[in-house]
Amino acid sequence: MIAKLASLVAILAVSDAFMVPTRQCRPTSKLFLEDHIADMIDKELERLAHKQEADRAWQQKNEAVIEHDLPQGFDFDEAATAVMERRQKKKDTRMAKDDPRMYCADRCIATGNCDVFEDIFDFTAQQVVEFCEECVISDDEAPCVVPEALFDDIHDDDDFGALKP
Repeated sequence: MIAKLASLVAILAVSDAFMVPTRQCRPTSKLFLEDHIADMIDKELERLAHKQEADRAWQQKNEAVIEHDLPQGFDFDEAATAVMERRQKKKDTRMAKDDPRMYCADRCIATGNCDVFEDIFDFTAQQVVEFCEECVISDDEAPCVVPEALFDDIHDDDDFGALKP
């Protein structure tokens, strides 16, 4: 039996000598990164691992800064409305100067907002509507009834020469 065991060991020793060894482990992969890139990846992995803690810290930081009560006596709508009114007034003035027919149709008749003509010609709202319907929008060639205020006090500095009769 010892002879058989010795011959088996001899066969194994000789067979290992003629075999090409195979690797049992995975080949290594190397990644060549610059230090600042590797640090950025490490920090992101750290942040993801402790995301709940980071979120809680961020909320606490913001809680200290954010006011929970609205300011008293401040009308948020008033501030936005004032800006929009100035823009709309400028747009209406430009439209009345460039295309009075469009101003009368789009702003004055459709919405009832005739402030530009009221300011320029010192008309009442009713006089502006009548002026727009009879003189500006009308396709009728017949002369229209123009309110007296149009002839009395036209502002020369408003650059509305095209609207003068």
